[in-house]
Amino acid sequence: KMIPKQSGNETNIKLPLSFIIFSLLAFIISQVIILTSGVTIINGVFRTPSIWAAAHLLILGWALMVAMGAMYQLVPVAFLTAIWNERFGFFQFGISALGITSLSISLFYFPDLLLYGGTLTVIGILMFLYQMFMQGPRPLCSEEPHTGSTNSLLFDTSFDDDLLRLSFDQRPQPSPALHGFDQPRWL
Repeated sequence: KMIPKQSGNETNIKLPLSFIIFSLLAFIISQVIILTSGVTIINGVFRTPSIWAAAHLLILGWALMVAMGAMYQLVPVAFLTAIWNERFGFFQFGISALGITSLSISLFYFPDLLLYGGTLTVIGILMFLYQMFMQGPRPLCSEEPHTGSTNSLLFDTSFDDDLLRLSFDQRPQPSPALHGFDQPRWL
């Protein structure tokens, strides 16, 4: 049997896969909750514990956990660095999964216990940010060029996004009096 060796910058597939599997379960459960709450949604009532639980499962359980799993898989490959601490990543997954699950259950059944689930969720997110921050500029060997850390590239992308948004906000608006219209057609 020929099993390829890890090159050092690859993540153990169990870490991102655990995030992806949890996110799929959260997505399925949130959809089941939304489907069973169809009457309240049709009546326009959205501020119910079941809808809150489904929304938090969808946003935190599905979208956030998929993003975290993708980061654990892609960051080491894209930046040619090893995960800072894989055991910490598994621990962070456990805290995040427990926090999101307990937050959603608390929203549905035990509103008095929301603080605990929310606190665990925030701690899990902060642990993830810490892991990504510690990922930083650490080349695998001296032969490989290292052009920047994860954080500087993420900041640069965010800054570019802000500049693009600012440029769209500052575009001149045509005067309706010049064109004979009350309002421009594209607004």
